Amino acid sequence: QLNRMNSRYLPAISLHTNITPTTDVQEALKNQLILEAIPMVFLRSVLHRIAPYHTDEHFWVALTKGIEINTLLLATQVIEDVLAVSPNRIAVL
Repeated sequence: QLNRMNSRYLPAISLHTNITPTTDVQEALKNQLILEAIPMVFLRSVLHRIAPYHTDEHFWVALTKGIEINTLLLATQVIEDVLAVSPNRIAVL
């Protein structure tokens, strides 16, 4: 977070100053627009951690690709399932 880049995987790319990286769930969910880029294998467990801080005011943009192995659900469907989010508050990029 200090140098605004992932020196291991993208050493020449810096995040724009308008983007604030964080690992703090409460901090991330202070925003109305949530960009979710969680590997599919971890999506459901991370969403369960997020659930206590989620509100109906959030809009979700799912950036995760693939399907959940046990349920064959897409990322948008997992978000709906875990957080009870209305489909009209989820977009896919």
